[in-house]
Amino acid sequence: TALDDHTVEIVMKNPDAFFLFDLAQGPASIVSEATVETNANRPNGTGPFRFDAWTRGDRLRLLKNQPINDPKALPLVAIRVMLLSRKSMGGIETDVQSRVLDAAGQPIPGLTVDDFSLAGELAELGQVLRVENVTDDNVAYSVVLVIDTSTSMSGRPLENTKEAAQLLIDQLGPDDPVAIMTFDTQVRVEQDFTINRTMLRETIDGLFPRGQTALYQAAFDAVELATQAPTTRRVVVLLSDGAEFGGHSQVGRDAARVEAGLRGVPIYTIGLGFGIDRTYLQELATGTNAQNFESPTPDELLGIFSELSGLLRSQYLI
Repeated sequence: TALDDHTVEIVMKNPDAFFLFDLAQGPASIVSEATVETNANRPNGTGPFRFDAWTRGDRLRLLKNQPINDPKALPLVAIRVMLLSRKSMGGIETDVQSRVLDAAGQPIPGLTVDDFSLAGELAELGQVLRVENVTDDNVAYSVVLVIDTSTSMSGRPLENTKEAAQLLIDQLGPDDPVAIMTFDTQVRVEQDFTINRTMLRETIDGLFPRGQTALYQAAFDAVELATQAPTTRRVVVLLSDGAEFGGHSQVGRDAARVEAGLRGVPIYTIGLGFGIDRTYLQELATGTNAQNFESPTPDELLGIFSELSGLLRSQYLI
């Protein structure tokens, strides 16, 4: 019961030794009786954050309780964040990988530490120590390239994939290590991390189709391999033309996404053709702060891999 504007009287039905402890936790709150029935779907908006989106069993997203067109919030700069660090890691140096985009969605080059700052609660908890541009500062990036070699990839799909994969390798930096994995009935590491482009090209040229599709296992194993990369910056690029088929994966559908989230490994996905598991590839990419591409025909793969290589080389490390 609210006794006045500053006092609330709480009468307990049963003894609870942890009541005061629980009341002090972050999720605890005192709300008006007038809004208690509707707060779940229509928050009263009195707090510092407002509800934005909820994905069941995955994540809840809150935004600062300020209209986007509020003059105090301008000017706005779009930043695609690849990794978020918990503010509870006080005293520990962490980093964020991001892209800074202009109004047309194109990367803005040449920014320095003076162009970045922390806002909100983070402004009092930390500071921007340095900013590196992946391209300008020649920061090495490790890439795990995962290619579907199941029977359905026979012919032009696999041949075009090989050509596009060669293009990706050629457009990466000379010191960017690349590992190549394939999957069909089994998952294989065809080539461990190396900067030897000749070895990588020969490995790609030797790929051939066979078997069924252990898609879930391939994604999970790729994340595990990425954690062994020789650089701290690492990504997975996964291409598939189908869905999990044959029951050969030893992990569940969400295993790779969860593991990648824990390990901080973005998974870029490419769906080839019309028989893909679109939902899985999209969730795998967006759930790891990466991006999903779709190529209805093999002819579009060159453009996608070219765009992807540019994306990987246009990031800032903050």
